[in-house]
Amino acid sequence: MPSQDNHIQIDIEALGVGRDCVVVSVGAVKFNLNTGDILDERYWELDMHEQQTKLKRTIDAHTITWWSNQTADTLKALQSNKR
Repeated sequence: MPSQDNHIQIDIEALGVGRDCVVVSVGAVKFNLNTGDILDERYWELDMHEQQTKLKRTIDAHTITWWSNQTADTLKALQSNKR
């Protein structure tokens, strides 16, 4: 039986705030809320070029400006992504 103490948190990195924006990556972690133990982790990088060409997803200029003001460590999520 699953524990009610186990939770999943999802992090989505995107190049916009609309529902049609390009999604760079999705991360998920399953953890125990009481103990802080991490039970499972997953990370997916999505193909940004394919999202733009095949799915007609968009990139927001304001979001690009926000990303450009982030630290080098934060930008690694974008730099390692498939183009």
